[in-house]
Amino acid sequence: MAEYELKIRVLDKNLPTILQVLDGAAEIVNLTVVDPKAVTATGVKKKRRFRYKGGKRSKGISGADLIRKTVKGVKGASRDVLNRAFKVNGFAASSCSAVLSTLIKSKEVVYDADSGVYKLAK
Repeated sequence: MAEYELKIRVLDKNLPTILQVLDGAAEIVNLTVVDPKAVTATGVKKKRRFRYKGGKRSKGISGADLIRKTVKGVKGASRDVLNRAFKVNGFAASSCSAVLSTLIKSKEVVYDADSGVYKLAK
């Protein structure tokens, strides 16, 4: 007699019924809770595709260019805005600090203490 491996996804309210039906007729090998944020409408987990350039992951923009782009304009940008921009573009939010320090040291970006924002140096 052939054996089959069955993989199904059910809502928590239906799980007891499924387990009761399988009782004695099948061996449950694995049962895990699925993170609803990681599943699309079709039930397939989202896969992130990463691009690589020169052996490093390419995010399409460098951290320094991202900061320049974000603080560009008259108003500038606060640290929270810069951290969010880094996260949205695939960088670690904590890496914003190192890049920002480098840009301040090279005098490309200045911190306006009165308004609490970073701006491009004039």
